[in-house]
Amino acid sequence: MIRTGAGAAVDGYIDSVMQGTVNVGRYERLMVERQLNDIRTGGDRGLVWDPELGQMVVDFMHLCRHSKGRWAGRPLELEPWQEFWVTTLFGWMREDGTRRFRRSLLFIGRKNGKSTLASAIGLYGLVADGEGGAEIYAAATKKEQARIVFTEAQRMVEKSPALLSEITVHENSIFVRGTASRFVPLSADDRKASGHNSHIAIIDELHEHPTAEMWDVMRTSMGAREQPLLLATTTAGDDENSICGEQFHFAERVLEGTIEVDEFFPAIYMLDDADKWKDESCWRQANPNIGVTVSVEEMREMAKEAEDNPRSLNSFLRYKLNRWVSSSARWFQPDVWDACGEHVDESALEGRVCYGGLDLASVEDIAAWILLFPPERADGVYQVLCRFFVPEHAIARRSVKASVPYDVWSREGHLIATPGEVIDHDLIFDAIDADAQRFDLQEICFDRWGAARVYTQMEDRGLKVMQMGQGYASMSGPSKELERLVRQERIHYGEQPVMRWMGHNAVATEDPAGNIKPDKGKAKEKIDGVVAVVMALDRAMRRKGRTRSVYEDRGIAMI
Repeated sequence: MIRTGAGAAVDGYIDSVMQGTVNVGRYERLMVERQLNDIRTGGDRGLVWDPELGQMVVDFMHLCRHSKGRWAGRPLELEPWQEFWVTTLFGWMREDGTRRFRRSLLFIGRKNGKSTLASAIGLYGLVADGEGGAEIYAAATKKEQARIVFTEAQRMVEKSPALLSEITVHENSIFVRGTASRFVPLSADDRKASGHNSHIAIIDELHEHPTAEMWDVMRTSMGAREQPLLLATTTAGDDENSICGEQFHFAERVLEGTIEVDEFFPAIYMLDDADKWKDESCWRQANPNIGVTVSVEEMREMAKEAEDNPRSLNSFLRYKLNRWVSSSARWFQPDVWDACGEHVDESALEGRVCYGGLDLASVEDIAAWILLFPPERADGVYQVLCRFFVPEHAIARRSVKASVPYDVWSREGHLIATPGEVIDHDLIFDAIDADAQRFDLQEICFDRWGAARVYTQMEDRGLKVMQMGQGYASMSGPSKELERLVRQERIHYGEQPVMRWMGHNAVATEDPAGNIKPDKGKAKEKIDGVVAVVMALDRAMRRKGRTRSVYEDRGIAMI
């Protein structure tokens, strides 16, 4: 067994990594190799390895207690990889007696306890690091995110009699009266985000920071401290040109030995080969806490879902396997979407309850009017009638320049040409009115953009219109429902080549909370019909079980 003096757990972890008895990623192995090499040669660069200092921090963490889940109330017991990380971070000193590492990046999959570790480190800096007037910050883009680490620290104190005897907990600060030290949350939108004198700054979920502003503010706030620490914790993001991507690639170069930066301690846990996402033996590479705080069963469920869902695969790769991916992904596998193109008998739908989705976003290209018919039994199929409108001028232009067969679709009746260079909205409103005479049209849902004219036209025709925002809050529920229906082949859009094309174009984006929506800005081509289906489905979900006709409930409503 390799001996570092950092304790049996740490030495056992190092030994397992070096001998390959655990499946570690390339960067985790490089991190361990760097530590071993520094123990051998660090003295030549003025570095001092004192594992007892690192063990002091581990011992302090045992005073902290978990605040939720099955471990609530129990002392914080670190896994061997965590002990290695903590003892390495705090066990190195400079010749002047101050701490070696001034910056650290913990890059790891979700649910591996990074926020818990960060909270405990913040508390150590507050009460046990020998720093008078210590200022500890939990920093993030938004106050809610900053409070994740801060609130966990609050709860740790409240659960620990030893800490509570020394620390006063307020709603927005943790305070030590004897040393005038404080621990507070700080967000990028806080107007007082500058002018601080940080001892330890924790930047949570660095991938969510659109600019380097918070990183720069925190780093430049440490000039008056003897041994400050800037700790960034994060999962992979979707923009490698961000501050998170910048620090990740800097960390890569440090671990690979391309550059030597003794003050920076990077720890990267990620799946080496993105093509091996199905291989359970590789999941540990991004999840050293697998089987502890990371559920194997949940991983299996997500992997199963990702098999036929590109958006879910993106999410699985990014959040659970810690791979950089684009924020957008093709929403539906082409063969899965094509399977939903079953014939729809329009005449058989006359008199049936339906809901409309109207997308008029473009005046120079396709507009989509969709009628969605819920099934008449619980396990039935949703049926969709598609009406697409396009200016005559756009047919030739798009057919030639974009190689999209608008001309063929128009001749075959799948696209309705309107005279001139822009969409004739009156023609569309007439078509909607005609459909309202044939079908039991309950509600029409449309984008808030251009709302005034739609209100007037629909109100004059006695139709009920609901406006719908296009953000995650409004779109996620029906988007996920559409995703489910497509996977189950429980929605048919007819033999409609325009809708088939749009489904192939469809891109879904996801926010950090797991909400999804179709994203026109990310799609390479038109997806208006898919967006209109989502809006119609929203109304069907909200009014499930109601069959009152639109003509019994006139007026305009908003959501």
